[in-house]
Amino acid sequence: MSFITQILQPMKQIKLLLFATLFLFTAVSCSSNDDDRNDNANNSIVGTWEFDKSTDFTLVIKSNNETFNSVLKEYVIADRIFGEQSFTFNANGSYSSVMRFAEDREEETGNGTYTHKDNILTLIVEEDDDESPESASAMVKDNVLTLTADMSAEFKSEAFLSDIYYECSEKLKDVDKNTLEIQQAAYIFKYKRK
Repeated sequence: MSFITQILQPMKQIKLLLFATLFLFTAVSCSSNDDDRNDNANNSIVGTWEFDKSTDFTLVIKSNNETFNSVLKEYVIADRIFGEQSFTFNANGSYSSVMRFAEDREEETGNGTYTHKDNILTLIVEEDDDESPESASAMVKDNVLTLTADMSAEFKSEAFLSDIYYECSEKLKDVDKNTLEIQQAAYIFKYKRK
């Protein structure tokens, strides 16, 4: 499950989209979540967390072209980020997730194991051995889980730029890809404890 490929390849897009937005974490180990158990209950990651794109997602983008920034936000938010999602993190180090991209699409589910240490959430996704994992910081405070993923390298990649310039060719016709410089790009997700 992952992110950003051509719209014309829906299954691969869903796989890549989920990985980069749902699973924006480093897959390092399958150990249980002993590190999180020392936190107080309000700051523990254990429990069920819910996300709604309309209120809980922010795309931070800084480049040398405001038109590109605007088009990128529209491109990502349109349907490349799931609309709703919930995570359930269990004390034994396992997790499950349910997400929906749009009302007219079926729910997608996922599960695996996780660790949460030094503000890094690590998910090991079951049956996902063909994608390179990415990392995200994960902080829990006052019953809000904030995940921040640096997407700068992804957005600077030739594959991503080719996709967005293909999909948004009319809107980006005056933006020279050769002079475009992306300084910062990040996804910020806020999950509320259920």
